[in-house]
Amino acid sequence: MEQMPATIFIMCIDKKKHIDKYGPSAKNPYEFALTMCMERVVRFLEQNAEVQLPIIAESRGKREDTELEKAFYEFMTCGTYYVPASRFKALQCPLVFWDKRANIAGLQLADLMAHPSARHILKPDQPNVAFEIIRKKIYSSGKVCGWKVFP
Repeated sequence: MEQMPATIFIMCIDKKKHIDKYGPSAKNPYEFALTMCMERVVRFLEQNAEVQLPIIAESRGKREDTELEKAFYEFMTCGTYYVPASRFKALQCPLVFWDKRANIAGLQLADLMAHPSARHILKPDQPNVAFEIIRKKIYSSGKVCGWKVFP
């Protein structure tokens, strides 16, 4: 992992705190996390003069996948509060879903990064060598950071 060239974007939503704070108006955490992530990814792609990035999501079930896909293409078409539609429309980012059992390398890498990151969020004072490797690869450009814990 340490030798692998990568730029990492990690979005974490504490579902309980999110629901407690926003109640019935709380956004779907998976959709919200994807939106926050893509708001940062678009900047990264622009800085690197890239327009293509296939997005691979772990399948969560037919209904959940359909809802996430709908939300994804909505913000890719209409933009978000922070990123206008024109910036998303300039990208070619097809969204595909894969089952965890398909053994896709990208999903395995995401899992290898998610667990130490979650441990760091839940127990920041606990030693976490894996997260220290990941931390060095988290995107950062000015005020935009590829690390977000919400709320």
